[in-house]
Amino acid sequence: MCHLCWSPSPKILSRRQFIRGGLTAGLVAALTACGAQPEPVTTGRFTAQIESAVPETQRLPSLAGQLHTINTDSLIVQSLQQTQTLSLNRQTTWQGTNGQISSINQRLQFSQTQTYPQTVLIWHTDGIATHIQELPPISATNDLPTLSPSNTGTGENVSLGPLTFISRQGWGAQPRQSVSGGESGEYDAQFNPNGWLVYDEPLKDQIHTAVVHHSALEFWHGPQMIQALHMTTAKFADIGYHFVIDGFGQLYEGRPLDTRGAHTGGFNTGYVGICLMGNFEIAPPIQAQLNTLYQLLAYLRQTYSLIQLGGHRDFQPGVTVCPGRNFHPQLPTLASQLGYTYYQS
Repeated sequence: MCHLCWSPSPKILSRRQFIRGGLTAGLVAALTACGAQPEPVTTGRFTAQIESAVPETQRLPSLAGQLHTINTDSLIVQSLQQTQTLSLNRQTTWQGTNGQISSINQRLQFSQTQTYPQTVLIWHTDGIATHIQELPPISATNDLPTLSPSNTGTGENVSLGPLTFISRQGWGAQPRQSVSGGESGEYDAQFNPNGWLVYDEPLKDQIHTAVVHHSALEFWHGPQMIQALHMTTAKFADIGYHFVIDGFGQLYEGRPLDTRGAHTGGFNTGYVGICLMGNFEIAPPIQAQLNTLYQLLAYLRQTYSLIQLGGHRDFQPGVTVCPGRNFHPQLPTLASQLGYTYYQS
């Protein structure tokens, strides 16, 4: 799975060292001469750029979650911390896992036999679901671990520039643990270079690159599931990513941003890990996820002067397909829109 592809980054590179050693002279000259900053992001800009005059079912889904309830006039879907109710009408269509499309009325005739939970992709306009598509289970792991004690969290929201995110307390994160494995104990340059590393201040001199991942889990799973996998299977001290985005576009806090991540083998020191829930080898990303990702990347670029953007597979070619064939091709355009240099190995 994508979130288990990690190896230590023992050599500590500051942002200044990274620029000197990793970027071309032309890029350095351009950044120095122009001093260009990306224009302030506006909500919906990315939406307008990637949507076109095509049938709605050929566009990206509006949201994805766990189907909870459906009746003659509405359906309820859930993610880890949110529930959303959408209206239905006679024009709503339903697509089964076999690809067959039927009207919502036809679907309701046999909905009582449906087994929940189930992931659905939803296209909606003004709160009315226009098309619903069932997804088969997409998790790459059948027996998913849990951490004890399990905590549902407080739902606490915290402001982050133009966004709000659910804090670690909000989603019920377990505290960092001392583990025996790839990330144990505190960082020490000589005796424990792979340990838990907290960057020196100022942070913008330490972080320089954003790495985008998919989770290879269900859209309605969240950071709790990833944290359990990372701490029990990969033996990380905490969740490896700095941010997680679910199928509703909700942003979650991962490990602290001032801490080295554990998400991309050989590329963790100075790299910010961002994970979108879903398996984009199987299904497309969600429009709400991309809107949140766009604003998050714009915030990181403006606040910490991040320079570079890439997908997990760009840094570890041949090791992983993350973030999936249905998403990876969009990353160069996203980088260009936001003023990042796109990483190519």
